[in-house]
Amino acid sequence: MRGGPHLHAVGVAALSGHAAGADAVMNQIASPSGVGALPGGLLGRWLARVRACLGWMELDASLAAGADPWSSGPMLVRAQRLGTLAERQSIAAGLRALVELAEYRRPASPRLVVRHTAVLADREALLALAARLDHPQPVDIGVVAQLHLLVSDPLSPAYAGGGDPDRLAEITADCLDALATR
Repeated sequence: MRGGPHLHAVGVAALSGHAAGADAVMNQIASPSGVGALPGGLLGRWLARVRACLGWMELDASLAAGADPWSSGPMLVRAQRLGTLAERQSIAAGLRALVELAEYRRPASPRLVVRHTAVLADREALLALAARLDHPQPVDIGVVAQLHLLVSDPLSPAYAGGGDPDRLAEITADCLDALATR
């Protein structure tokens, strides 16, 4: 049978007037396993963008942990945004600013204090990661998400009151290893 069983089922459903059956089979074909329900239509795409903007921290944490960017509409929108050169350059600037703040012993803001010792201990790795983000070559989205959290999340190990300061060295080493293997 030419076209395989899925196409035959679509043809039979469409010819017999069962449009709902044809739609179900087409959705099965268009959404292979592992790919979530992607937004359809103008409203769906808009909602996915809004959810990606509002839930960026959770989405970044999921992407950094290895979640599939295709698993949902908001996840896809967030991964697309993180993959742009402009966003990567913004994160690179944040990494360089973090190092500069540590060198001059300045807080990032009145409520956000940089862990100077931990950041300065990983200075070279942070600057190498910033330099890699500045280049147009593709970068693993999980690495970009992890570095965005490192710079933007107040609970990051780079900031006082955040995670374990020893974790900063682990994160930078993991990100450098991931970029080296790519």
